[in-house]
Amino acid sequence: MYPRTLSTVAVSAPNAICVSLYATIAVVVNSISVGPVFRVARNKTAPKPTTSTRSVGSEVGSSSAYGAHAPILPAILERIVLATGGDRERYHQAIAGSLCISADMAHAVHPNYMDRHEANHRPVLNGGPVIKSNAQQRYATCSRTAALFQELCRRAEVPVQHYAHRTDLPCGSTIGPITATLLGIPTVDVGSPMLSMHSARELGGSADPELMTRALCRFFSWPDTV
Repeated sequence: MYPRTLSTVAVSAPNAICVSLYATIAVVVNSISVGPVFRVARNKTAPKPTTSTRSVGSEVGSSSAYGAHAPILPAILERIVLATGGDRERYHQAIAGSLCISADMAHAVHPNYMDRHEANHRPVLNGGPVIKSNAQQRYATCSRTAALFQELCRRAEVPVQHYAHRTDLPCGSTIGPITATLLGIPTVDVGSPMLSMHSARELGGSADPELMTRALCRFFSWPDTV
């Protein structure tokens, strides 16, 4: 299934989540190098800045002063609105007109455990970003946000894959549902495909970091995402 060449796969230890971190940092650096990036909400005249956040403690629980459950993110977003001349009502309008991309990692199909995946939902390494869905809402993706992310990947000429977790197996989660619940922002859970998630030696495709970066860059430059 996967060619055994150094150009095909890259080993990352202890956690390949750094792939998503690299992609988001690269996007922010790129946006700074080309100047301020603003997205204008439909039928709105006020500019809407893009933001990138990273939460700590997600693997041991997000209920801390600095984790995803903390009030720091909504507080920062509200203060951004207030600092740009808005008020509480404008803050709620900005939240309603926003889109959150929860960029984590995704389970690629393992050649030794192919039965753990649904037959039509088997992401592969180097196949591009994965849109993740779960019937129990362990991922925050809905049909609308999935369609939006797939469209921005199309515009960025990036292949996209889909993953729906088997409902008869336990499913992990991300900070996507936490953020969506805390803020009420439409959210899509995505990730670069990888093997052996949370093991001592995780395995990811060497082409996937660039593909995820291109997709997120397109998101930051899309003038009217929602």
